[in-house]
Amino acid sequence: MRRIDEVLSRPIPIGVPTAPPATSASSSSDAVLLNRHRKEKDAVLLNRHRKEKDAECSLCGGLGWVRLEVPYGHAEFGQARPCPCGLVARRRLQRIDAVFGFTPQLQAESFATLIPIEGSEEAIEATHHYVAHPSGWLYLWGPVGDGKTKLLAIAINALRASGYEAVFCVVPELLSYLRATFEPDSPVRFDETFDYLKSAPLLGLDDLGAESPSPWVNELLYELFGWRYRAELPTIVTSNARPELIRDPRLASRLRDVRLCTVAYCGRTDVRQLCR
Repeated sequence: MRRIDEVLSRPIPIGVPTAPPATSASSSSDAVLLNRHRKEKDAVLLNRHRKEKDAECSLCGGLGWVRLEVPYGHAEFGQARPCPCGLVARRRLQRIDAVFGFTPQLQAESFATLIPIEGSEEAIEATHHYVAHPSGWLYLWGPVGDGKTKLLAIAINALRASGYEAVFCVVPELLSYLRATFEPDSPVRFDETFDYLKSAPLLGLDDLGAESPSPWVNELLYELFGWRYRAELPTIVTSNARPELIRDPRLASRLRDVRLCTVAYCGRTDVRQLCR
């Protein structure tokens, strides 16, 4: 009998499970083909992994987080921070887009696809200016189907391309989502989502005024707008109503603040004519 250390010292091929010895020529041939297939599959997976690894950030290695190089005893010693590559923000926006109405079609909109039509010049010019200088608030209003949502999507896409963490939300869908966070089996917490939206670097709110009014809705919107108003955080809003006709007079007053908010009328042209 062979010594046990001789048996254990025999190399075992990685990725190929051990199997009983073949008992015929046919089974031996099948084993060779299976082994070759597994090796080819392993090579493909390894090559794919290397390509993905090459595309990863050199700072965080694709994790999205880095630790600050500070001495022991420093207040931020051992703490993780989002990597400058922006992976954490991109992943967060992907999750938000999926639930807040920023569809792939809207994510494809750009100024290159926009056809200026009579009546939309003011809103298009205001959107161009805001993308170039994203500060304060921009309020786009006009009748149904006049291109407000597309202009908002164009602005969000352009700002993201410039490196901004720009969030797109359809107001009624946002409120429904926040209401669902109170369910016992909700995987997300209300305060985490709402606090993020209040302080998001740039927030786009589509279809303000289309929500069903209630005391809870009124207070939620007032808190959201009030926080961003006090902090003067960049915000773009679309609505079918003039700012002075918004139901809550507290919101209407803030939207009419000429020091902070630019108001632009979108005209009466059907949105379907704005893009090729």
